[in-house]
This record gives sequence, structure tokens and C-alpha cells, in this order.
Amino acid sequence: MTRERFFLILGAAAALLAAGGAGAAEKKSGPTWLKPQISIYQPPPVEGSTSTVFRTVDPQIIQKLIELLDETSLGKSESTGSEETPLLEDLKTFVTPEGLELKNRYTRLGVALAESLGWEGIKHVRVISEQNLKQRLTTVARWDNQPNVRSIALIALASLKDKNDAVYFKEALWSRNIGIRFAAMEALETWGFPEAVPIFEDSVKNDDSLLIRVIAARGLVALGRKPGLDYLRSNLTSNDWLVRALSAKVLGDVGAVEDYDLLVDQINREQTLSSSNEFVMAEISIAALKLFPAKIEQDRQRRERKRRPEAPSQSVTEKTVKPAADVLFELEPLIVTAPRLRIPEDEPVDSRVNFQLLKMLRGKEDLRLTEDMANKSPAYLDLNSLVTPNGIGLKSRYTVLGYLLAEGLAGTKDFQLLDELVRLAREGKNPDVRSFALIALSYSKDRSHLALFQEALRRENSVQDRFAAVEAFRHWGYDDAVSILLGVSRLDRSPIIRIYASQVVLRLGEPMGKDVLLRSLNDQEWVVRAMAMRYLGELGGGEDYSKLLSYFGLEREKIVQAEMCSSLLRLYAKKNEEEESEAR
Repeated sequence: MTRERFFLILGAAAALLAAGGAGAAEKKSGPTWLKPQISIYQPPPVEGSTSTVFRTVDPQIIQKLIELLDETSLGKSESTGSEETPLLEDLKTFVTPEGLELKNRYTRLGVALAESLGWEGIKHVRVISEQNLKQRLTTVARWDNQPNVRSIALIALASLKDKNDAVYFKEALWSRNIGIRFAAMEALETWGFPEAVPIFEDSVKNDDSLLIRVIAARGLVALGRKPGLDYLRSNLTSNDWLVRALSAKVLGDVGAVEDYDLLVDQINREQTLSSSNEFVMAEISIAALKLFPAKIEQDRQRRERKRRPEAPSQSVTEKTVKPAADVLFELEPLIVTAPRLRIPEDEPVDSRVNFQLLKMLRGKEDLRLTEDMANKSPAYLDLNSLVTPNGIGLKSRYTVLGYLLAEGLAGTKDFQLLDELVRLAREGKNPDVRSFALIALSYSKDRSHLALFQEALRRENSVQDRFAAVEAFRHWGYDDAVSILLGVSRLDRSPIIRIYASQVVLRLGEPMGKDVLLRSLNDQEWVVRAMAMRYLGELGGGEDYSKLLSYFGLEREKIVQAEMCSSLLRLYAKKNEEEESEAR
């Protein structure tokens, strides 16, 4: 090809590109957030970091996180058979809040890994020189063909709080996979910049999934947009029972005081609906309990205004009453908020709320969602596609009624409810019922319930009952629990209960619990090693960093590796804080 011909072709190509660009400029532009964008990630300078913790973090920790992110089984349930890992079979029977969390955590690698990648402190890794993690997360979040992997990467990417990442969350919303779109919604809420508002608004109006629409409305509320609340209120008339239940939950978390009456009245309406069930009733009751303290305060202000007549020329403005800050929405769906603990003892709970919960206690021995209930809700069927930790937790919340009952009854002082809970804790026909009754009673912190917890610990043939008793002791919280749980941590026949009891002992202030955790790092069962790694990261000190690091090249189980990375990052942070404190 001659040089003249080459330049002729090049000039023609340039002319075509210019013409195409001009033509494109004349076209009507679509929504702003739909326009393709190119963002180049620029990590902030080291001096801009709010933490210096990770200036010398061991690079093998970050490299291991990157390797685990490439695992195609991130969101899939572990397929290990009961013959190889019988402890997994025990975990799968747990129905208490922390039992469900453990089950989800150790049957899916993505749940344990997401905690490492989504931890607040990990964003400081990129500030140093570790751009590999950020680059890998970006690539996976955009292009990985495994929905499980892509969903986990989206959640992790959001925790980095990089404003340039909006384009990746928008791209994910074009996916036909509900799990990926849910992850994008969850990521945008965690990301938290105002640019997420138009994206949420569009999803509320146009997404094919009713579940995604509710989550998008929740995102609007989280960013302070009132239309999100209006949409959630309108959802209380939906034909889909899960839409009503989930909308009621969000209203209870972040709704206005006026929503209290709306929710209590909804209890009456639910009784006339053929699609209603105990899950909806329980969720509405819990939501009303959460807003009740704000309602009490509003009524108090009104009574005071009536007692203090103002001059005609003075205008009286009623103070705006909002739910307490600690009642605000939790992304994690398996947190027991125990709303009754925030209600003054001299304030009676609406009889409609207590009646519905008492009715469930007396008439519901099978607490599992039926197939017929699931099939009546398209939104519930969408839960099967979710693979993020919160998505999996959301399905657990609406699969076992005992969790909702425990949250709605935790800390109750009502004599009828207490009597029924005590009866179920002793005489319930199955471990599901007995377990949730023990948890609900533990929040009352009544010393007379000690005998109930001890009785459950003696049920040798039920690992569910014994685990629930240990969890109940944690919330009960009296010193009497320490000596009892020390015995459990040494003598119980279940390794899971022994390790769980040891961390409860440590949380209650007895350092002997750490000895059990350290010994368990060498246990033959990977589930026990994973639990020990996790609890040492949460409860250990900087001196434990080198101990855990010595196991780094020896561990082969992926879930244990994920727990180890998470714990090492936490312990390294503690180690640096302790050293800086000593230097001062």
C-alpha cells in the first residue's frame, strides 16, 4: 500500500467518524444515568487516608482474597455430603437468629468472603499500593459470567465508596438475572451517593420484579427521598404477601410516626385477605412495635400542649417526632431489634398486636413456610435467585416463622405472652418452637428463666435446643452464665456448640474462652476451624495476629481461608492501634 493511499483511507475514516459524531449529537438523548461513561479509577493519595493501618499489610492476604473471588461457587450452597461433614447437617437444622447466620455463612463461600471484601477497613488497602484488588473487583463486577461471583463483587465494590463506580452498578441493572439486579440495588444503597437517586427511581417504576421495586424504594428512603415512603405505603394493598411484609418491615425501620396507625389498621385488613399468612402478620406487628415509642412521644407532646394554653397571638408548632436512631433500617435482615425493649413498661401495647402474636404462639407448631405460600408470591420466588449475604438472609427471614416471632416477642413483659413462651420452651413439640421461645425469653433478662436454659442444655439428643440455650445465655447476660458456659465449652458433645459457647464466654468478659478458640484452630473439622478463625478476629487482640498468620499457608478449605483473611485484617488493625497507643 502506498503512503498516499494510506493517508487517503485515514482521511476518509476520520470524515466518517466526524459525520457519525455529528449525527449522534442530533439524536434525542435518553435519561442521564443511561448514558455510557468511562471512568478511570484514581486512588486517593496516602495522606488522604483516614487510616494508616494497612501501610504494611501482608500482600499474601490481599492476593488470597483475589484468588477466592475467582471461585465460581461463591453464592452456591456447599455440596459436601453429610458423611464427609456431619457438622454441616447440624448447622442446617438451626433456626435461631445466630444459628441461621452460621448456616448461611458456612454453606456458601460468598457469605464469608463478602464480609472480608465489604469490611469498612479494607478500603484503606487501595490507599497504599494494592490496586490489584480494586482492579479485580471492577473486572469481575462488570464481566464475570457467573451471577454468584458478579453479585459478591458488586457488594464489595460498593464498600470502597468510589464515586466513579456508579457506571458499574448501572450496567448491572441491565442484567436479566434478578440476583445481579438485587446486588446492584444493595450496592447502590451501601455506596450512598446522591447519584443513586435517579437509578432507584427508575427501578421503582420499571423493574420487572416486585422484589427489586421494594428494595429500590428502600434505597430512596435511605437517601432521604419521601417518594420511597409513599411507594412503600401503597404496597400495603399489594396482592403479593411478601411485598406487603417487606414494605411493612421498611416502614417500621424508617417510617414516620403517622405510619404507626397505618400499620396497626393493616392488621385488621390482613384478616380479610386470602393471600395473608403469619409471616405478613408478624412483620406488620413488629413494624408497629418499632414505631410505637415515637407514637408515645407524639401523644405526650400533644397532652402537654393542651395543658399549657397559649396566647391567641402565639402559634404553637408541634415538634417533629422521629423514630430513635438505633431503630433505623439495618441492611442485615437477621438482626433481632427487640423493639419491645424500647417501650416504657407502663405503656400497654395495642391489643391487636399482642393478640395476633399470641394467636400464632398457640396455634402454630410448624413454623416453616409451606410450598403453597411460596407459590402465591412471585416476589418470594425471586428470593431463590439471591446470592449476597443479605439476600440469603432475607430468604431465611421469610422461610422460618420462629425468627419473626422471636423478634416480635423479645423482651415482652405481657403475662399472657410470657406464660405461653415458658410453656413452649418446656413443652414445644419440636426444636424449632422451643428454640425461638428460649431466644424471646432471654431478652426479658429474668433470672427465673435460668432453669429453662439449663433444662435445654440437658437435651442430649437435640443439638438445636442446646445451641438455642447457649445463644439465649448470651442475651440473658448475667454472670451466672459464665461458669455454666465454660462447662459447655469443654463438655458438650457437639464441636459447634463448644466453640460457640467459648466465644459467648469471651464476650461476657471471661478470657478463658479464648483458650478454647486457639486450640480449635487445629481441629480436624473445617467448620470448627472456620468458627475459631472468625471469633478470634472479632474478639482477639493484636497479639493474636501472628498466631493466625502462621496458619496461612497450611489451610486448604476455602471458607476457612476467607475467615482467616477477614480475621487477619481485623487483627492487624488492632495490632497497629495498640502499637500506636503504646507509642503515645
